[in-house]
Amino acid sequence: MSAASRLAAILFMDLAGFPELLAGDERGALIELSRYRQTAGDVIAEHQGELVDATAAELLVAFGSAVAAAQCALHLSLALRAAPGEASPPLKPRMGLHLGEIWQESGRVFGNGVNIAARVMQVAPPGALLASEDLYRQIESKLDLDARLADCPQPKNIERRLAIYEIDTGSGFLAGAHDGRDMPTAEPAERLPREVPAAPDPGSPAASRPSAMGSELGRSIKQQVMDALSRNLDISISLGSGQAPRPPKPVPPARPMVPDKPQRRLDADTEGLAVHTGTAAYNPEDKARARLASAVSSLAVKLCVGAGLAYAYASTGSIWYLLGTVFIGVLPALSSAKKIRTAVNDIRRNRLGGK
Repeated sequence: MSAASRLAAILFMDLAGFPELLAGDERGALIELSRYRQTAGDVIAEHQGELVDATAAELLVAFGSAVAAAQCALHLSLALRAAPGEASPPLKPRMGLHLGEIWQESGRVFGNGVNIAARVMQVAPPGALLASEDLYRQIESKLDLDARLADCPQPKNIERRLAIYEIDTGSGFLAGAHDGRDMPTAEPAERLPREVPAAPDPGSPAASRPSAMGSELGRSIKQQVMDALSRNLDISISLGSGQAPRPPKPVPPARPMVPDKPQRRLDADTEGLAVHTGTAAYNPEDKARARLASAVSSLAVKLCVGAGLAYAYASTGSIWYLLGTVFIGVLPALSSAKKIRTAVNDIRRNRLGGK
């Protein structure tokens, strides 16, 4: 018989603490297991679920709808809490819900949907009911639930990032609340952006050791912005964190002109570059062309730098990248554009004067 696939809502549940009870009191553990399976079997049948696998205290149940799976999980939690066993402390169920494709062959169920449901259950604290985003989106507008994003570890061996919600079963929320940052959207997996590593906790050692490349880049951009501000606004800016502002670079004195000596001049024209010595005639158009070429090259560089800083600002939101875009990219680019306009006007004026 060949395997057949179908879309199903999957409930994976377990009794937290059962292995420890089995190791310490095998007879009591078997009594608890029998009571647990009897209660679960009655509730699952009531919600038209299919118990496809049972290994010790782990139960795998498939449903035809996400609503039926969620209602059964809530009912199971209430039923087991209403009829506690003799174990001390009482064993608490932990459950994971997921909506995905499963494969069934000869009474066995397998597939990626089953794996995800099992992984969601494994990160649930004792007594908690967790649901993947795929299933929660199907029931949030159909059932009156008290749910929130759960702050729990990402399930292992899952290729995509998975948002996990905790559904209150009447005992309050047991998993921590997630702040909503760095969570995936509800878009299909192929349209999700490349995974970005989560930021380390501020108190962890990793947070105190930023990467050398990022640190050097940030300090370089910050220093260039401050230099630009100091040159344009005539103010002194403190670097913060106890660092003193870097003094401006001294301007070297102008070299005296030595008369009566031949000078070398770069003549830029349409045929190429030629180096002349001696007292060649001054050509204003050649000078304007050289200034135009230099301004165009400078404009291209400034636009590239500005675009890179703007992209960095859009990605990180750092104010230093924004200031760098303005003072290292935009303002110098405007200055180069002004030089281009002046050079073009000079070339036109020289051509008109030569006719």
